Amino acid sequence: MNLHSRSLNSSPTLSLTELAGRVRRHMHFRVVVSYGISQGVVFLTSLARIPLIVSAIGSDGYGVAIAVSSLQAWVMLVIASLPHLTRVSVSECLGRSDIPGALQCFSDMRRRAKQLSLVLFGFGILLAISLPWSQLLHAQGVTSSLGLRFGICLCVWLSACSVPGSIYLGLLEANRRIALTQSFIGMAGLLSLAATAVGWAIHLGLVPFLIAPTLAACAPFWLAQVWGRRQVRVLKAQMSEDVLQTPRHANTLLVRQHRPRDFLVMAGAAAPPLFSTGLDPIVLSIATGPAVVAAYGLAGRIGLLVSVLPSALYPLYWANFARLRVAGDLERIRQTYRKELILVVVGTVVLGIIFVAAGPHLAALLSAGKVQRPMLLYCSVAVLGVFSAVQTITLPLLGGTKTAPRVALLVFGLIIPNEFLSYFLSRLIGAAGPILASIAASLTLLGACFFMLWRDPHCVLEQAPVTASLGTTNE
Repeated sequence: MNLHSRSLNSSPTLSLTELAGRVRRHMHFRVVVSYGISQGVVFLTSLARIPLIVSAIGSDGYGVAIAVSSLQAWVMLVIASLPHLTRVSVSECLGRSDIPGALQCFSDMRRRAKQLSLVLFGFGILLAISLPWSQLLHAQGVTSSLGLRFGICLCVWLSACSVPGSIYLGLLEANRRIALTQSFIGMAGLLSLAATAVGWAIHLGLVPFLIAPTLAACAPFWLAQVWGRRQVRVLKAQMSEDVLQTPRHANTLLVRQHRPRDFLVMAGAAAPPLFSTGLDPIVLSIATGPAVVAAYGLAGRIGLLVSVLPSALYPLYWANFARLRVAGDLERIRQTYRKELILVVVGTVVLGIIFVAAGPHLAALLSAGKVQRPMLLYCSVAVLGVFSAVQTITLPLLGGTKTAPRVALLVFGLIIPNEFLSYFLSRLIGAAGPILASIAASLTLLGACFFMLWRDPHCVLEQAPVTASLGTTNE
């Protein structure tokens, strides 16, 4: 009786303490808090950058800078295929407790990263020189054609230098160090603000404001390369003597191949839930001019609030579903998918409501009323954010070798129709046009994904060895 009374008296305090401890230790909590802090830093630094840019080069210059920086989304989409494929390959190996296979995957990806860096640099320089960017973006009143080309070339060079670090980012996320990697985003935001302040202070024109967002995009890869080296040493230390003496082919039967086709597939199948395909600011600039691009860019920047949960948990979903996939537990995969889907969608809906209510007022404050803020644009961004949240949990579910090529084909196949629709709607209704086109593309992609799941529920499993290219299979 005394023991029972004592437990009744102490259980509320203990249960609350234990609950708080469990919440703090929970992977989702740590990832979301780290990402939230980083995005808070990015959000504040982005807001601080806007008046500096507008006062230095005007609203038209701000629109041109947004249009050029949108090219960074495409460059990052190409580079992102490396950490995505590294994350999935290493996670699948770790799900089978195959540390030698994981290290072999990492070594192979590192070689591929050096090749991609050279290709990206050469192609980017050719693209910067060959196209009439000043005429396309209506930038004649903002900067010279030579200055614009020079700024694009610098951005391409910085992006190419960040490619090797992307492999280390994928390795850290495969080891579920996602809370750490999310903190890199905040550090990158501070670096971008510093570059913007320098450009504003010394009056160098448009070029510094093109470089600043590029630094923000590349800095997480550079930081990951520093922290990732320690993770490689940790993995090597975990290999015991008996594993080291085991023939390589006994441990690497199921390692993915890393052919050029696999990078292309992963770039599409693991496409992050962007608010656009990356060309929308350019399409808007061609169709309507830089003033409308400024309205689109400002709404999209504030709209990062809507994507906090999906963007934070996206790498974690890829790592977790990769490990569940090789375990072959379909029921557990379904339960995890349903639970995570409810979590991310409900949270995104709440953030979307806050964005629609406060976003236009914040935009008016930040731009001193100089940038348009149509309500249709802000409502469309909130709706697209919800669909992007569903996409965030669905694409990792379909990231296996059987389904990823189909998803990639859908993603790449929707690009051109989406841009044609974006152009038409931009001419018709203005800044909200590309967002509405992206909503249509998201609905098409998600509909096709759900059809694949309905037609073959077992398609999410790895039912056969991926490849034996890293060694000779046992007969």
